[in-house]
Order: sequence, then structure tokens, then C-alpha cells
Amino acid sequence: MLELDRSLFALINGVWTTPWLDEAMPLVTNAKLWAPFLAVVWLWLLLGAGGRRRPLALCLLVAIGLSDLVSARVVKPLAGRDRPCIAEPAGRLLVSRTSSRSYPSSHATNAGAAATVVWAEAGWAAGLPVLLLALAVSWSRVYVGVHYPVDVVAGLCLGLAIARIVILLRRRWWPIPVPGPGGAAAADPPSGAPTREDSPAAAGPREPLPPSSSAGG
Repeated sequence: MLELDRSLFALINGVWTTPWLDEAMPLVTNAKLWAPFLAVVWLWLLLGAGGRRRPLALCLLVAIGLSDLVSARVVKPLAGRDRPCIAEPAGRLLVSRTSSRSYPSSHATNAGAAATVVWAEAGWAAGLPVLLLALAVSWSRVYVGVHYPVDVVAGLCLGLAIARIVILLRRRWWPIPVPGPGGAAAADPPSGAPTREDSPAAAGPREPLPPSSSAGG
């Protein structure tokens, strides 16, 4: 598995390259450049729909914060894997060298958590651009020589798992208010609770049953 990981790194970092990607990937991998995009998404969640999306905005912040904490402070020290810019002398390094551990990629973890929250809570139209950004950032981390492929895959999976837990807790403890009759806000109904459409009154009057016919001899 590790040999396959190193072989894929050699391909992405040293073979599947072009001059324009050498210029673009250091920009894609720079969090200072793509963080404003996530900030716009966060503000959209915070201020949109009359404030009803505020729980989603908090959910996004918590998911990214937890994913960064778990990946950087818990998993990286436990795994203790050196970055390819240290372990692979033949690899190319297109950004500044860093001394932190390699597994998992915190960039990929945070981006994966953000994509999961936005997709699950705001729909695919909002989530797809964030997902594409997460994949581009993950690829860039390998391309510029600071992570192995397994590092970014593990980061994406870790971010997804943390985000799903945060989403479940949010839906349990802070449901989003939905407009009720006349525009009044009402909380989401509990899972499995009968809705208005399920009530007998909403079903309308029933047609009378035809008279039963008795069997003749």
C-alpha cells in the first residue's frame, strides 16, 4: 500500500505535470486565496433566507474547526508520517517547506468538511462548487510536493465523517425553522411525525361505498 502511495505521488508530482499547472497549483493550494470563497458561502448561510440558515452557518464553522483540531492535533502526531518533501529526495517542492507531519492533510480535511456541510445542508447547487474546490485543493497538495495521495484521501474521509457528526447533532439540537401557515415560523417536525397531509381532514370527504349485493340462487 505504501509503495503504491509513493508511486502515485511520483506520477502526480513528477510526471503528470505541465508548466501552467506548476504556476496554478501553488495558488490553488494557498488557503489565503480560497478562504474568501468559503467566507462568502458562510455569509450566504448566515444572512440568507431571513436568518433561517444561521444554524447552518454555525454548523459549517464547527465542522471546519473540529476537523482542523482533530487532524492537526490528534491524528498527525499519532501517525507521525514525514512529508514527501522530506522523505522523497527526488520529489519536486513547489511551495515552502513545512516541518509538520504529513498524514492526514489538514487542507483536505477542512475542505472535505466544508463541502459535506454545504452539500448536505444547502443542497447540491451550493455544495458542488465547494466539493470541486475541495478536490482541487486535495490534488494540489500532492502536486506541489507536500502530501502523499493517501494523506489527502484520508483527510477528505476524516472531514466527511466529522461533518456528518456535526450535521446530525445540529439537526437533533438546533432544527431549522420552516415557514408555517400564514408565514409563521415553525420548527422542523420530528422524524416520523404525522404531517397535515396525513390527517383525515386533509384527505377530504370519502366517497360512499357501493351497496353490497347478496348472492342469488
